[in-house]
Amino acid sequence: MNRIWQLYTSHLLIFFLILALCAAGTAVLDTKNYVNALNLGYFVASVPEALIGLVTLTYVPNYFDILPMYMGALLLIPVAMLLARVHPWLPLAGSAALWLANWVMDGGLPAHPKHPELEWFFNPMGWQILFITGFALSRGWVKAPPVKPILIVLALVFVVVSIPFYHWPTWTRIPVYEEIHDAVSIHGAKTDYGLLRYVHFFCLAYLAIAFVKGREHLLEARWAKPILKVGQQALPVFLLNMWLAQLAGMALDVGGRSVAFVSLVNLIGLACVVGFAYLVSWIKSSPWQAAAAKRASRTAAPVPGSASDQENHRSRPVPQPAE
Repeated sequence: MNRIWQLYTSHLLIFFLILALCAAGTAVLDTKNYVNALNLGYFVASVPEALIGLVTLTYVPNYFDILPMYMGALLLIPVAMLLARVHPWLPLAGSAALWLANWVMDGGLPAHPKHPELEWFFNPMGWQILFITGFALSRGWVKAPPVKPILIVLALVFVVVSIPFYHWPTWTRIPVYEEIHDAVSIHGAKTDYGLLRYVHFFCLAYLAIAFVKGREHLLEARWAKPILKVGQQALPVFLLNMWLAQLAGMALDVGGRSVAFVSLVNLIGLACVVGFAYLVSWIKSSPWQAAAAKRASRTAAPVPGSASDQENHRSRPVPQPAE
């Protein structure tokens, strides 16, 4: 529950930080209305009603819908742990049943008080199967299949073949790709987490296991340390990225979208992300506590020649000569 509370407060905080940034960008820059561009006009126009919707998660605008989905999935972790006490496979079975029921019943959560037809873009009833599967693998309730060449090839083929169908400029320009995309789009749906997305997750996870197994030392190499540091501070880095993405968009609106300027903006953003991860890690280490303890030890140690040092010297037992 502590993690869910962290996500909830982070969700509220980043909403207001980005809203303030968009309002400032609209007022200062002569480019566009960034509040309306992010579909936050409703909140500005109806603050009391929208504020209630925001804190009750009945108002979840796009771009702010990932953390609520994550909270919904985490709520099911205690249930999964209880089911695992009965049988290790029960959490996955229950998760699959919930995922299937969501598809059959077309479940969804309201995302806008004025438009009941709008639902959370990431439905936790569907996406929970991804989290429960990952949790089950990490807990050892289920085991990953053994690494075999044929499985590596099948997983790699599925991942490569699926790339054009998730790249909008590609599948919209090739008629046969567009026909296939339209035919299987429901199985790759993002809102309710379609079956093909689940298979895609398994293929990527299997390839990661196959390529890293026996090469774990590469993850501890110097070049990988910034990546690991960013991953270790996932939530703060995610929140910063949400804010930086809007700021970077404003910079591109002002400076243009040449290859050089886009590269510069992205490199600056990447440096900010890595630096922020190290900063957060340093803050979490509480270095001031070590400094305070060091100062306290210096204060407690008697100064040579002081009264306390002389008293300690007199209290020491005098060695007796051996007989």
